[in-house]
Amino acid sequence: MRITRWTIPALLAIAAISAWPKSQEQSASATAAPAAITGCTGLAYSAKETQTEIQTNADGTTTEHSRTQLVWRDADGRTRQEMISKTRTGEESKERYVTVYEPVKRVRWTWYYGGSSKKIAFVHPFQEHEGPASCPAPPAPQIKRNPGDFLQELLPPTTINGIPVAHNRNIKVVPATKDGSVHEYTIAHEWWISPDLGLIMRRTIDDPRMAKIVTELSDVSRAVPDPALFQVPEGYEIQEVPQPPPTLLDQVLRDTKPVIPPPPSR
Repeated sequence: MRITRWTIPALLAIAAISAWPKSQEQSASATAAPAAITGCTGLAYSAKETQTEIQTNADGTTTEHSRTQLVWRDADGRTRQEMISKTRTGEESKERYVTVYEPVKRVRWTWYYGGSSKKIAFVHPFQEHEGPASCPAPPAPQIKRNPGDFLQELLPPTTINGIPVAHNRNIKVVPATKDGSVHEYTIAHEWWISPDLGLIMRRTIDDPRMAKIVTELSDVSRAVPDPALFQVPEGYEIQEVPQPPPTLLDQVLRDTKPVIPPPPSR
């Protein structure tokens, strides 16, 4: 259940409104076709990632729920996410849920450690919307072509936790009666990207129809992670997860990525 609460809100936000604009996706992955995903190489780091959901209540007050995970990336582009779960009393649990993604091998591994769970590492089939295809990069200026498009704003650069970042915001005003809404509302997505580290230091999804989601990195280190972090520990049974049937969410996530034409025939 903790895993679902961590991942689903962000995925649904992308599915509902294509949170990552195509122009930005193109700037990040235009150099790597889907058949040649290499990940973000040469920029190793480790950090703490905190995701906070801010729910506005009917009386105007807000309720916040935060989740934290540790993240690593090595020079080969492999990533590791280690979710920190909590007990009912709010203390950190010894049990951790680990996800390792290898872009070159196109495989994702998951396992638990530190608790009473059986030592099983699951091998998940690669899906095209998984990534990243390359390092996140600030987007090029975008022209608003249709009234319903997001308006992109390139804002002055700033710093996040001491890291210089480029700042951009995409906004869209949704008129009343659209999607059954009674009042006009505004959707806003913001990114603070470090070109030097190839990292999204902070991102926000602000949509009145759901809780506001703020994800931010802290305690960033450029030290090269221990290679053992990206390997299944000894003593774990390996189980392959079958390819899941396609869902609407998979289709939406695929559609948010640009279609890169094949190279011209010679």
